[in-house]
Amino acid sequence: MNYRKIAILSLLSLLICGCGGSSNEDGTLTFKRIKMEKSVKLSDEKDSPECTVCLDMLYVSDEDSEPGRRLNANIISDLFKSYGEVMPLACERFIKNFHEDYILDLGPLYNADRKNPEHRAWYDYHYIVTTNVDQGSGPFINYTINLNCYEGSAIETNQHIIKNFDKNTGYELTADSIFVSGYKSQLSKMLLKALLQKNDLENIQELRALGYLNGMEMYVPENFMLGPDNITFIFNPSEIAPMEKGATELIFTYRELKPLLKSSFKYQ
Repeated sequence: MNYRKIAILSLLSLLICGCGGSSNEDGTLTFKRIKMEKSVKLSDEKDSPECTVCLDMLYVSDEDSEPGRRLNANIISDLFKSYGEVMPLACERFIKNFHEDYILDLGPLYNADRKNPEHRAWYDYHYIVTTNVDQGSGPFINYTINLNCYEGSAIETNQHIIKNFDKNTGYELTADSIFVSGYKSQLSKMLLKALLQKNDLENIQELRALGYLNGMEMYVPENFMLGPDNITFIFNPSEIAPMEKGATELIFTYRELKPLLKSSFKYQ
């Protein structure tokens, strides 16, 4: 009997069993991280402008599980506009396409502008994505996407995208899926009241004097985070307030929101 062969097969079996499941005993999913960074020059000059794309992505390691496959597919389709690909391939394709668009769109402009070296910085781009996952102790997975983008302007843009997933099914929990029909009108009023209280103000005119809600009415943001006891609604910089004020967060307990929540929505 070949004991060495048996030992090798036994080791392989252990490795396969150890990597097979992404659901842990506590119902959480196992995530792993992939990092990709690549730069491309706009011309063959030594000091050519360049575009750097950096992706730091978390994804469920076992795509054979339904929750993991659904969560990964949701992130890939929303962020990369790619369908039916695993995360590593989706990242590679996104970087490739981003660089091709950069050269196609800016190459002719830069070639016509080379005699103006003071304009060189206008053609430097970067696109950086980092991600975080919080599975907490409740039935939700909070997946945060942080985008940092610079496109040759004086201002970098930072955006935070929060996605909430059902830990057991992998389906995304959107506002439409957890709130009753017609919720937007009442919830918008609640958000406006909370914003007034946050700034110790009496009316929307005072808010607008500070730069809030100029030319718009309060609305329900797509960004919100489901917590164990409350929901945090998040407006990115410049969405309802001047860029320098940063992000705006408004928090409500589940008890406060109970009249607007579907009976089928379970937060504990």
